[in-house]
Amino acid sequence: MSADYCSLTPATFDRWVADGRMPKPIPGTHRWDKRAIDRAWDKLSGLDRATSDAGEADLDEWARANGFSDAG
Repeated sequence: MSADYCSLTPATFDRWVADGRMPKPIPGTHRWDKRAIDRAWDKLSGLDRATSDAGEADLDEWARANGFSDAG
């Protein structure tokens, strides 16, 4: 279940889908694309702004900027 994957209650997950924080299900199904959910989490956390060819260096920068000083 997608709500479980996100550690959200089903009601909260439905609310997040309705307000656009989480993606809608795959058209014609009641299933979600895991990568679409992961991208939504990245957007919520700010990681979507930390992606480029540098990869891990960007993640380290994001971690430091967000209080994860032991990163890198």
